[in-house]
Amino acid sequence: MDRVFGNPDTTELPFLAARSQSKDAPEYVLGVHAGSVAAMADGYARATHRPAFVSRCSPATSSAWQPRP
Repeated sequence: MDRVFGNPDTTELPFLAARSQSKDAPEYVLGVHAGSVAAMADGYARATHRPAFVSRCSPATSSAWQPRP
């Protein structure tokens, strides 16, 4: 895994702090909304045929994962 897609909240501060301490840490791709973060990760996975990791700040962001009609 070379990228983490996210829209951080205070719950991710320990993760982001630990990530900044390591030179082998994955790149953090910042999004402005949970929906755009999910779309970026989906596009990355489809374009590269690699898994994408999304860091969610809370269950309230589950609206990003709603199926589209």
